[in-house]
Amino acid sequence: MKREDLKKLCPTMFLVLLCYGLFISNHKVITMDTISQITLLITSGFVGYCFVDFYEALKKDYLRGSTLVWMILITLSFSFILAGKPIFLGDREFGFKTVLLFLGTNIWMFPHILSVFYLLEKKKESNEEMVYQKKHRWILFAIFFVVWGIALIAFFPGNLTSDSIDQWLQASGVREINQYHPALMTVMLKFTYQIVESPALFLTLQIAFCSYVLSTFFDYLYKKGLSLKIIYVVAIVFAILPTNQLLVISLWKDIIYTFALLWMTYFFLLLATDEEYFFSKKRHYVYFILCMILAILIRYNGIGPLVFTVIYLIYLAVKRKQMKYTVINVVMVGCVLFVNGPVLKWCGTTSEGQVGSGSYSFITNLVIRSAARAELSDRPVPAFTKKVVEGYAPMEFLTENYDPYNADVYGWNEEVDEYQEQLKDKAKITNIDAIKAYLMLFFSSPDQVILERLDGMDLIWNMTPLDSFNHRYGIGIWLPAGINKKEEAELKKLNSAIDRDKEAYIPDNAGARFIQQKAEKTSTIYLLDNLASRCGFYVGILMILLLYTWKRNKKLFAIYIPIMANTATWVLLFAYQAYRYVWYLPVLTIFIFLVTYCFSKRPEAKKGAKKRKKKVRKNEK
Repeated sequence: MKREDLKKLCPTMFLVLLCYGLFISNHKVITMDTISQITLLITSGFVGYCFVDFYEALKKDYLRGSTLVWMILITLSFSFILAGKPIFLGDREFGFKTVLLFLGTNIWMFPHILSVFYLLEKKKESNEEMVYQKKHRWILFAIFFVVWGIALIAFFPGNLTSDSIDQWLQASGVREINQYHPALMTVMLKFTYQIVESPALFLTLQIAFCSYVLSTFFDYLYKKGLSLKIIYVVAIVFAILPTNQLLVISLWKDIIYTFALLWMTYFFLLLATDEEYFFSKKRHYVYFILCMILAILIRYNGIGPLVFTVIYLIYLAVKRKQMKYTVINVVMVGCVLFVNGPVLKWCGTTSEGQVGSGSYSFITNLVIRSAARAELSDRPVPAFTKKVVEGYAPMEFLTENYDPYNADVYGWNEEVDEYQEQLKDKAKITNIDAIKAYLMLFFSSPDQVILERLDGMDLIWNMTPLDSFNHRYGIGIWLPAGINKKEEAELKKLNSAIDRDKEAYIPDNAGARFIQQKAEKTSTIYLLDNLASRCGFYVGILMILLLYTWKRNKKLFAIYIPIMANTATWVLLFAYQAYRYVWYLPVLTIFIFLVTYCFSKRPEAKKGAKKRKKKVRKNEK
């Protein structure tokens, strides 16, 4: 055997055996199905076989100095995402074996992280002339619209959970439009209701909006030289993924919000790398402000992207010394305030039911959950913290009903309502008091506060859930408790089979059964479920992309603003394991990866080497 072959064979065998020992034979770390086991072994073998090439190509730029420190941090973080919970946060006792297991996970993970950097670094530039054809944009639009339109027909008039039903009854006039759910989407529903008394029209427009944003982004990357093969493969897989099909036809504000954030990412890309193109189209101004209105007013945590967008536009105005950025900023904020104020009020929105009123708010949720966890762990809870917490509910109640993955056991409980009714005004907790109580608890029991947040946002980072659940999607029409006859009559317009004495109406036809079966099958395959219904993998990839962007093209940092700003709010506020809340993470990460692959500058070629560039020629037809 040649020396070169041996150099490739040794890491191949080592990684395969390490993979088997860590993740396949050791079910206490990861329990996975046979398909996932075989796939993981094949991937480990391939990465091991190419490891020498990865190492030689990257050691100069990535395996020395401060970059090496970041590589180590990324490896530690990605390893924790993959196996940190069963190793450190499960029933396993901390000791030498635990440390050895985590060390092995890091050793296995490191070559796989190198492979991603290698893929980005070694992208081959084509010297062939590429003819841009606008038809591909509309083909892509048609793929998304048709695939998702067929799913909507199968689940007609769409998927509606109890939250959706509440918004629909508000839109139909049976209930008052309030701010419990951000009212903008309800108002939009109200306008479609005047045309057709069915959410199917709104969902058709939602599918069209999502298809338009996707095809626009793909089309721009195509103009910039991204291979059509890559574009079509990613687009088709994204369209036919059962989880995506079921989400896009659901009457949830999270769907529009996700694609508003993706649209923002597209515009940030233009502002950062193609300013001339952004300002060459007047519609870009309108679209940019429109996507900001949608992102900020469709969900309450849109405040994060708004703040960072304002800061970024101020930065561009100062750096590029152009007044137009300030004008966009002022007009954008003005439009948001105008829509959120006079427009929504004119449409009949009341302030009642707004999240954050009374004694409950997202900030209150943080302190009551952390205090309950500390109490359950026999940790002292500061007197002030306990006083604040008991302005919401008795400590005994909080500990008895504590669920690390679900805050609804507190937020939707008749005992809490009765308790607060007895206290009346004394029950009101200000956000200032809640923050003060939370900080005092943090300094008293930092480990419990951190563990509460790790569990609370389990769906965002953890690839190996132990006992948490994941509400991946909703199917059919699910009625909330307490529907009266008038409301039932309104809902029967959607389908005569709807009955308020039954929990849900589930469509029963060949198309619905097929999509549902595929979705359920996906959730049983470990690797597919992680790619289709969890976010830990994408958080790990995001860390890799951030380091690569820092090394190769710092301008691209702008495209991270929507995803990072929104994730920052969820790190603090996430309290229920519903995939729709964090669906934006995989959607945006996929496009950030494609942008990075397409745009990042690579090291200069050595002297004497001929540079090859992909030429793009617009089809004159």
